[in-house]
Amino acid sequence: MSVRPNRSAVQEAGLSVLGIYWATALLLSPDSLIVLDRFVRLPLCGLNIRSGVFFIAAPLIAFAVATALSLRARRGGPALALLLVVLFLNAFRCLKLHDPVLSHLAAGLAVAGACWAFREWTRTPAFRGRRTRAVRMFAAAGFAAALAAGAVLVGLLIPWSLRGDLPGRLNTYPFGPALRSALYADLAGYERPAGGAKRSFRGLRLEGADLSRAVLKRADLRNARLFRARLYWTDLEAADLRGAQLSGAGLSFADLRDADLRGANLGGVYARGADLRNAVLSGSFLFHLMLYDSDARGARFDSSQMKQAHFFGSDLRGASFRDSRLPGSSFAETRLDGADLSKTVLPGAIFLRTVFRGAALREADLGGAYYLDSGALAEASTLRGARLDSALLKRMKRLAPGLF
Repeated sequence: MSVRPNRSAVQEAGLSVLGIYWATALLLSPDSLIVLDRFVRLPLCGLNIRSGVFFIAAPLIAFAVATALSLRARRGGPALALLLVVLFLNAFRCLKLHDPVLSHLAAGLAVAGACWAFREWTRTPAFRGRRTRAVRMFAAAGFAAALAAGAVLVGLLIPWSLRGDLPGRLNTYPFGPALRSALYADLAGYERPAGGAKRSFRGLRLEGADLSRAVLKRADLRNARLFRARLYWTDLEAADLRGAQLSGAGLSFADLRDADLRGANLGGVYARGADLRNAVLSGSFLFHLMLYDSDARGARFDSSQMKQAHFFGSDLRGASFRDSRLPGSSFAETRLDGADLSKTVLPGAIFLRTVFRGAALREADLGGAYYLDSGALAEASTLRGARLDSALLKRMKRLAPGLF
């Protein structure tokens, strides 16, 4: 006599398989595929589904299938709990896309899933038949926990991900690294596959992403959003970064030779040992740029806003700062041999042990500059029309009258 499988058990198994398959697709798709290529890879069949489609379609399909089966079975089980967990996993993986609309939709589906799961559980015969105080409290606690997770996701994690980093105080706690892993894409070491078509990352949102040691040589990153991204040792040689938002990013030891950064926002960028030879930063916003011990020979900073920028120990030979505003900036121990500082605004700048050999300072505003050594300044190529403090001006006219 053959035993027919229980229909409810088959439906429960089907829901579980759906949840496991969904979770596997999310976990096995690397961040580079989801964030840069904008696909989620389906296991076994090997198909790639557009990220935006997957993160919305997958929950809706799961809702439809699970609702149809649960309405017939009139029972709940572990499969509903599994699907609820996967809904939240779906929302967290979606966060790395940094798409505000898609992130809120995915998080909203997770919250809706919590409400739906609670409704289904409370309608099952098992729940109704044994509706003791303990069962009701357990169900209410689970529902409250799911709603709390959804509220944190919508109210905190999505805004944090769009800012590009966690608040500093949270980064010091043990859960800081775990939250960073959940919120920001891990693209460290990314390299375009050999022989692949040239990729465009124009306008891509990569807030907080870890792109350390990634190879993005000659990449199109125009208007990309790289707030507080980690770009340590990243190869950005000859990359097009026009209009890119790089404020707060870490660029230490990055290779930016010949990169085009015109109109980019590098406010608060920290870069030690970076290579900016012949890079173009004309018209950029460089407020509080910290460029330490870096090589920026031949770089062009013309017409840039550089208030309180720091170039400590950097090599700026042959660099051009024409028409730039650099009040309060520091050029301590920098080399400005052959640099063009014509018409720059430099009041309150620091020039401790700065080398000016052959530098052009025509019509430069050096009023109130600190540690400006007359001997070093005498090695400049021209000071014609430059504004100097009266005492320094008198010394310079005695020391090097030909510069005026």
